Amino acid sequence: ELVRYAASTMNMILNTCSGNKTPREIVTGKKLDLSIDVLAPFGQIVSATNPPSLRKNKYSNNTVLGVIVGKDPMGRTGMLLYIPSNGQIISREARTFTLLDKPPMTWGWRPNAYYQSVDKPADNN
Repeated sequence: ELVRYAASTMNMILNTCSGNKTPREIVTGKKLDLSIDVLAPFGQIVSATNPPSLRKNKYSNNTVLGVIVGKDPMGRTGMLLYIPSNGQIISREARTFTLLDKPPMTWGWRPNAYYQSVDKPADNN
């Protein structure tokens, strides 16, 4: 999925060979639409709403936590999400998810040791 996402992203960027059109625009004839084509970055943690058809009953969980791993090629604004709790990759519409600042503690993911913030530089010792 990462390779597909990277290739798709590179095809949306102007380069010296493509002139004033992106490679994607040259091939498809469609201009880039930021409201559809660039919805969220790879690796973004999200909380996505489950569609009513996937809810077992009115008390079942309405959301699922995941990581964006690409754009769904079958949907106009669909994104592919990796769900760490069950190891699946699912598709959800972008309008159904909320971007999160960090992964939930229950995932047990540790922060990147080399991450640097403007407010608090990383301690490299």
